[in-house]
Amino acid sequence: MDKSKSGKKSRYKNFFNYSKNNFRKNWLLSIFFSIFSIFSILLLLFLWQLNKKFDTPIYNLPNQQITIVKKMAMLLKMKKSKKLKI
Repeated sequence: MDKSKSGKKSRYKNFFNYSKNNFRKNWLLSIFFSIFSIFSILLLLFLWQLNKKFDTPIYNLPNQQITIVKKMAMLLKMKKSKKLKI
């Protein structure tokens, strides 16, 4: 097991050394990776915000739907009564 762990570590170390040296040499590749990373981060942020906007509750039981409807009806009645008093 020690050989496999050290082999993985050396593989990662070799990859990082290779990428560090070649990014200096190959400027086109470094520009591509930087642009790709920026756009991927922006896409993730956009999708995260989109998910927050359309976050709807998942109903497992029909009883949950009924209680939510009852609560909404009570809120509407309260709002209507406040409007009538004013």
